[in-house]
Amino acid sequence: MMYGSQIKIIDNYKESFSHEIPAVLPSDAPEKTETGVYQFTEEITSLALYTPDFRRDALYPEILEHLQKGNWQQSLFLLRVLQAQYPKAKEIEFMMQDAMLKSSIEENWSDKIKARRFAFTPSRILLRVAPVVLLFFLILGGVTYYGANQRVNAQAMERQAQLALAQTAVVEGHYEDAIATLQNLLETYPGDATIQNLLTDAQNQQDIANAYELGHRAMDAGNNSVALEYFLAIDNKTPGYRDVAQLIAQLQSTESASELFAAAETAYRAQQWVEAIDHYENLRILDGAYQAETTKLHLAEAYVQSGLHNVSIRPEQGADVELAQTSFRKALRLNPSENIAKIENELVTAYTNGEQALTANDSLQAVGLLKQIYQARPQYLGGFLGEQLYSSYLELGKQAQETGDYSKALEWYSLATVLQVKDVSEALERTQAVAILLTPTATPTIPPTPAPTATPVPLTMADFSGWIAFRSTRGYGSSIWVMRPDGSDVQPAPSDALEKIQDIYNQQMWSPDGNSRLLVKKQANVNTPNINIYKIREDLPTNWQREFIMTDFPGTEYDPVWAPDNKHIAFVSNHTGNDEIWLMDTEGGEYKQLTWNSWEWDKHPTWSPDGAQIAFFSNRSGLRSIWIMNADGSEQFNLSSVSTSEYEDWDPVWIR
Repeated sequence: MMYGSQIKIIDNYKESFSHEIPAVLPSDAPEKTETGVYQFTEEITSLALYTPDFRRDALYPEILEHLQKGNWQQSLFLLRVLQAQYPKAKEIEFMMQDAMLKSSIEENWSDKIKARRFAFTPSRILLRVAPVVLLFFLILGGVTYYGANQRVNAQAMERQAQLALAQTAVVEGHYEDAIATLQNLLETYPGDATIQNLLTDAQNQQDIANAYELGHRAMDAGNNSVALEYFLAIDNKTPGYRDVAQLIAQLQSTESASELFAAAETAYRAQQWVEAIDHYENLRILDGAYQAETTKLHLAEAYVQSGLHNVSIRPEQGADVELAQTSFRKALRLNPSENIAKIENELVTAYTNGEQALTANDSLQAVGLLKQIYQARPQYLGGFLGEQLYSSYLELGKQAQETGDYSKALEWYSLATVLQVKDVSEALERTQAVAILLTPTATPTIPPTPAPTATPVPLTMADFSGWIAFRSTRGYGSSIWVMRPDGSDVQPAPSDALEKIQDIYNQQMWSPDGNSRLLVKKQANVNTPNINIYKIREDLPTNWQREFIMTDFPGTEYDPVWAPDNKHIAFVSNHTGNDEIWLMDTEGGEYKQLTWNSWEWDKHPTWSPDGAQIAFFSNRSGLRSIWIMNADGSEQFNLSSVSTSEYEDWDPVWIR
């Protein structure tokens, strides 16, 4: 394609097309046909049909020169040659007739005058010459008139032919040729409205073509907004031009997709999951191919995080289990390898089935379902699940007690006492009451006179310093047990265990120097379900910043305990998919994962008094068991397996 002006570089698109595109033609101009070609007259149209044009032949200027000099014979010879090449050109025939006439006059009259010499009187000469002179002037006038008329006709036909050529050039897109031709014609015919209108149209069409080209260059360079400006300007001046309408629709769609993706990414980075989901889904509807891979991965994660938020709050806070399950399933459809979505979908499915069992008053089935969720997520639904499980245990204990099965009742009540709920006093009371019923009444006998003996001193938790206390389903009447760090000497904890065990564990959340304590909570003013660990500097003035975030992983971090050497903190995090034991320094850095499981979990770490080992509980064996490992994560060992494999043990606390 040719252009009439230098096209500027892409960086200067808008300057190349900043002027207004003028109207194509005034209202009084000739009308266009359906193909966009101007229709002037039948004469112009018919003239444009004969080709080629003899005036462009090299002989034509030479013939004109001979005619102007009166070289009639040379003119006639060349005209015959030209006529042989252009037999349909009527003007050549007219020119030949004119040349022959002038040649004949010159030959006939000049020879006669030179051949005869008579002696006439003036009057006689006048009488004889007058008719001849009159005839000569009549012929000369006729020839002059005829020639002038022929020249006028030839000029008109030449003008019309040039207009037709210019018009064809415009239609074919050769705007530079058309403009040059029309400008030359305008010099010959200044003020000619037809020529001026065609010239204006050619220039306008050239501007539009240039703008079209610049729009495509902008698209190729990725400058869609610039390209859209060009195509909108073209469509405004010349509706229906080429494929401009389709290009505008395409660019507007791309522009909208770009804006939607940017908004979705902004919400995603701000962890505004619901807003991010809306933007990503709208983008997929508008243009599913735009940033498809990134959109799919980020949308899947947004669904996971939205679902986690819904199962981390209580029902009265707006928890929506059904919506959470929908979110996890959508995440899996987008990314089938999303491990967290798989686990959470299984848990929420179990919870839904458990609730249905509760509705049907099937407490036994409900406990079986809710228990597995509680073991994985004690704070599921903001602790509401623990409360449901607690009520179910009490109900099952009551049913067993009413049927006289006190052993089973004691088992259910004991399970209720160890749940992480606000108040387990009712479960403790029922446990004690049933335990009394299980104690057999002795047959009265006369006791022998007792020999004097020393009264034994009851053991206290202080007597078990260096031992590990833990909760267990072993035996009856006591839920707290103790054992040595090697798993031996397992026995019920002393009577003060229930009161002091939690105090001992809570003390491990304080730094050894007593200046700092650890806290688990959500970040303030952040729309995320993440739960993180914070350090509170109690040694700083209250008007100073005292709270510092220690973890910022996606998910939940909890159970932080301070090492005795005041250099490390052990904690639990599920951001890798499972609840695992981690280690960090006391400033919230140098994170190290100590336990690794495919689906099992490890929780509730506690430090040995010398800081060399960490005890925790895990479900690796199928039951909750107490495990121990070195502080670097090596030599992990199941302590519960030393004494039994029938009971569940959990929540270890190393007594100091």
